[in-house]
Amino acid sequence: MIKKLTIKSSIAATFALVKRSIVSPALLAFTMLFSSDSIAACFPEFVDYSLEAEVKRSSAILIATPVKREWVNDVDEPDFYSGSIYELQIHQTLFSTVHTNVELWDPNNSGRFAPDIGKKYLLILYQNSDGKFAADYCGNSGLLDEREEIVSKLKEVLDTL
Repeated sequence: MIKKLTIKSSIAATFALVKRSIVSPALLAFTMLFSSDSIAACFPEFVDYSLEAEVKRSSAILIATPVKREWVNDVDEPDFYSGSIYELQIHQTLFSTVHTNVELWDPNNSGRFAPDIGKKYLLILYQNSDGKFAADYCGNSGLLDEREEIVSKLKEVLDTL
């Protein structure tokens, strides 16, 4: 059972200010995107989720199956989970700037990617500020069966880079 969804006080304060029309939605988006790993939201008006843009931001693009999940206790609140680390069976590497074993970090927030163990995925991964690899749940990552058309387009995009 997941026990936690934390919103840091700076973000909560920003929501309150926006509600009172004191702060612009742009500031809200900036605060949410850059001040905390505790909350996530999609802002297509501020982040380009096109396949081309996501490829340019990525550190690795894989076809992989999560084979094991390990819950990670929160350092500040040990009774809660900060997220999970998924061990991946990599079937194909379409692109990679890394030369290490890649594990998927999935933070315990509203932006959880939450893959199912044993199912094959297209994973477009970025390396976060902690050096962990994560998939943007707003992006093009997802079940491979549902992303076959994207894989074809992805190979075309990769050929142009």
